[in-house]
Amino acid sequence: MRPVGRLQVIAVTTTLVAVAQGASPQPNASTLWEEFNHAIGGREALARVTSLSAAGEFRRRAGDGTIAGKLQIALLWPLHFSKTRIETPAPGMSLTRMWLFDGITSTALIQGAPADGLEERSDAERDRLGALLLGKIPSGAELSYGGEAKSPDRTASVVDVDSPSGAFRMFIDPKTHRPLMLSYTGQLLKGGSTFNFAGADGQIRTLKDSKAASSEGAITLFVSDYLDIDGIFLPGTLSYSVNGTPLEEWTLDYKVNENLSPKQFQP
Repeated sequence: MRPVGRLQVIAVTTTLVAVAQGASPQPNASTLWEEFNHAIGGREALARVTSLSAAGEFRRRAGDGTIAGKLQIALLWPLHFSKTRIETPAPGMSLTRMWLFDGITSTALIQGAPADGLEERSDAERDRLGALLLGKIPSGAELSYGGEAKSPDRTASVVDVDSPSGAFRMFIDPKTHRPLMLSYTGQLLKGGSTFNFAGADGQIRTLKDSKAASSEGAITLFVSDYLDIDGIFLPGTLSYSVNGTPLEEWTLDYKVNENLSPKQFQP
């Protein structure tokens, strides 16, 4: 996996700033979305995708160092979502965080225990990742053209997605028609709880899950390194920045249409 430090290069070279719409005719948001769907596999192939499983690793900035661990994500469209992070904050300690959405209720768990307020609603992340990875338009969402965004090395067409679970913006490469990034306002990984662990030596240790690790504000999710998974093109690298500062990187592999059960998304 690439070191987290590389995220700074990614953020600087691919940050796109939206510019005002001019007097020329505006592109149609639905057409841009159709082109995006075609570029990552085609409408018919995407319509056949009812579930998506992803597994890999993450690296996250934490003060002067990093926290690394395993990451698993599951989508059972159109309702269900789960995300599991297993990290090692200190030698002999393993911290498991899980976010679940069973189609009605969002649940957050740490070490198997309820963790109210750990993060925003899981259905919002389901809708963002469903759109970004599979071109799924969230139920009840409206699309609109958000203008053109430019950076020194590229240009993107912006589609604004006004979803009941939370608004976000998709930045689409006009040449490849694949997403470059997604942006929204929210929070990543709220902290503030204390946990007791039995270390490998049998000693009980206490870990403070510091609120300083919480990141809130303008969140940008960059995508790259596309993989061909059964004819669907999915990003192998997803990199998060918060308020312009690189924070976290995921490297993932995928499985399409695994036999997932709704029961897997219940606490």
